[in-house]
Amino acid sequence: MEALIVYRFNDSGKFVEPVELLPDEEGNFDIPEDCTEKELPQPNWKPLFDKEKNEWVETITPEELEELTKPPTIPLSDTEILGQQMTERESEAMVQGQQITDLEISSMFQGQFMTDYELRLLELEDKSNVIV
Repeated sequence: MEALIVYRFNDSGKFVEPVELLPDEEGNFDIPEDCTEKELPQPNWKPLFDKEKNEWVETITPEELEELTKPPTIPLSDTEILGQQMTERESEAMVQGQQITDLEISSMFQGQFMTDYELRLLELEDKSNVIV
């Protein structure tokens, strides 16, 4: 004879455990008062059995579900922390290097402007035969 699986709940309706029942000599099952044949909903997080409605009701709040399903935070090892800090310092050094390069380029443009200005002045002096 085949067994029947029922689901035990406590006085609050909270799921306790599955229970395997065997039939009596006549093939009938004696289902205890604190059990139901209704299967648990899938997925279930915080089901309660409502005796009046004869059904399982999911009672988890969206906030509780979010907390349960978020990935665990694993603390970083000392090596990972040092690696992270080193990467941050390298990034800062790259930004500073770019700023220095930008200043050097600006200085080169200013130097080129001054050289062009001086050459133009020399050309004008040569044309006017004026010695400064």
